[in-house]
Amino acid sequence: MPNRGIQDCREAIAAAQQALLKADGTFFTNLANRYQQLSAKSQHPADFRRLRGDVAAWANTFINRDGWNATNDQAAYDGVMAWVDMIDNHIERLVVAGDAVGDLNASGASDAVSGWVNAETGQPVRLFGPQASIRAAAGPFRDPNQPTLGAILTGILLGPKTDAVRNALSTGTDSAGGYAVPTFILPEFIDRLRAATQFVKAGARTLILEGQKVAILRTETDPAATWRAENDAFNVDDPSFSRLDFHARSLGVLVKVPYEMIMDAVNIDAVLVASLIGALSVELDRACFFGSGTGNEPLGLYNTPGINEVSLGTNGAVPSSYDPLVDMLFELENDNVTAPTAAVWNPRTARTFRKLKDSTGQPLEAPAPIDTMPMLSTTSFPTNQTQGTANNCSTVIMGDFGQAILGIREHLTITRLDQTFAANGQVGFLARMRADVGFAHSQSFCRLVGVKP
Repeated sequence: MPNRGIQDCREAIAAAQQALLKADGTFFTNLANRYQQLSAKSQHPADFRRLRGDVAAWANTFINRDGWNATNDQAAYDGVMAWVDMIDNHIERLVVAGDAVGDLNASGASDAVSGWVNAETGQPVRLFGPQASIRAAAGPFRDPNQPTLGAILTGILLGPKTDAVRNALSTGTDSAGGYAVPTFILPEFIDRLRAATQFVKAGARTLILEGQKVAILRTETDPAATWRAENDAFNVDDPSFSRLDFHARSLGVLVKVPYEMIMDAVNIDAVLVASLIGALSVELDRACFFGSGTGNEPLGLYNTPGINEVSLGTNGAVPSSYDPLVDMLFELENDNVTAPTAAVWNPRTARTFRKLKDSTGQPLEAPAPIDTMPMLSTTSFPTNQTQGTANNCSTVIMGDFGQAILGIREHLTITRLDQTFAANGQVGFLARMRADVGFAHSQSFCRLVGVKP
């Protein structure tokens, strides 16, 4: 829950405007335009959660870059945190409004999944779409007297300063001395984490894992209808079923914060949460797209058997038109796949396609429906893949991401690292959660390989 109102946030942003423009004029100019456009047309919290995720990711990069100087950079940092608080205020108002009218679909309860059941319990499976809110489906809005995740993190690092935080931290520790984050915080945390991942933005749905292993029973092939002559028997074609198994795999991330910042910053709660979500979302994105499936790592989309593929040649090539994307679309349509929800690529690849020009030097326009398809950029896509003699290749993945499922367990443990980084003037904490990823229909995706810069 933000600790200041929207007007206070506006004043703080105005005071820091010059510092923000100096730090990254393009980002903050676009941010102001995006916020204004969303405020004018969108009443869905998920739209603002995605905006908040972008701002939190920028803040995380800003404070963790080489050359951070608290004296020179504090004004810009205060400004970006005011942006975070203002967007949080907007999200809170929309969620409360959705709860008040009792419209679970508007507030994002869950998506209906016809015919999918838990193979162990036989109960229907509920999947949360990208626009859905796990927090909203959890019940009434969280009691404002309960501590936030930021307050919990600050209490772990500096000691609890309120009875509410002290009580929350006393609920239990693990064998390594880690603190289990209270369950009333986790739905909101998971929503914010999902909003920060390109995997979910592309359309992936979320399954809450209720144990170490969850198996979903899904229909692999439907029975075929047949025509018959009078008095003839019908040909019987049985449907086939398969299991999609999710294992609660452990994901850990180390967050380091300058000690002076913890002691001096008035918005340290927001700093710690932004750092945690930023670090977790980057690795979660990478694993969902490119996880190897070996050891303790999930099997990501790129390495999933059965995914379609288009290649730019034995040794890769630089795209010279939108034809490779059209070829990807053909592969999906040839498998009778629902229209793709998005394509995802590295920013380097995005730049290559955006700079395509015709014979007169004019920007090349993408053909329909490529021109209206969401194209999402993430550095989680590598640019050093090997194809033939080339070792500087990348990938584009296109598909119906509604067939992608991110499994997350509602469990988060935080362990303070007391002395590990003391020599560098930093305080660290290790966050651990459990997640997995699965794909209901691999033919719903296509990868373009061998993309050179």
